[in-house]
Amino acid sequence: MSANPIQACLDMLMAPTSAFSTVKDKKGWAWLPFFLVIGMTSVVFVHYFSIVDIDWFQDQSLEQAASMTGMSFEELKAASSEPDATSAMIQTIVSVAITLVVVNLLSALYYLLATKVTAKNEYGFKDWYAFTWWTSMPMVISSLASILVLLFAADSNISMNDLQPTSLNSLIFSLDQSSAWFNFLEGINLFTFWVITLACIGLKTWLNIATKKAVILAVIPTVIIYGLWALYIVL
Repeated sequence: MSANPIQACLDMLMAPTSAFSTVKDKKGWAWLPFFLVIGMTSVVFVHYFSIVDIDWFQDQSLEQAASMTGMSFEELKAASSEPDATSAMIQTIVSVAITLVVVNLLSALYYLLATKVTAKNEYGFKDWYAFTWWTSMPMVISSLASILVLLFAADSNISMNDLQPTSLNSLIFSLDQSSAWFNFLEGINLFTFWVITLACIGLKTWLNIATKKAVILAVIPTVIIYGLWALYIVL
């Protein structure tokens, strides 16, 4: 059993069943994974924008935007302001933090509704919101992997996608940015499956349901998101 929030965070990565058994009754402990996930993600981008060639970064961003919007690189370049590393860093950190909060809010709502229908429990929205931050703990390890990429980078021309060395695109497919499937495959990485696995273990532990049922409940959100994304690409 985890004796404190710090141990619970470590146990969540190494002994998740024990950790989930403890944290279901420790509602205030969820603030630690929240700050760890947001904090480590922020550290990555602070480091990233301190070393990246900001002019190169802007050109790469504009080229990607041009492929998505239909506007030319020259048009986007003319409409852009001078690149500023500090502004780009703040915008990125705020954007990522808001995205994480919103995604976990939606995930908590899903767990609340799905478990009310499929399993008898008295967990409320706050409980499931805390649950989503515990299942997000692999993102801390993902951030450490990104920091290692930055530490061992050969030069300052580092793309955002380089920060995800375990993405399916990096590990298997190696598509370039011109491919319609590039962002899709960059969005799925080994840590995605780790998060799903933790959700499965957590659901089984909290609700005392069969493993098969827990797997289905844990996988559904990811399947829906990436299924709709794949359908959008195909159509």
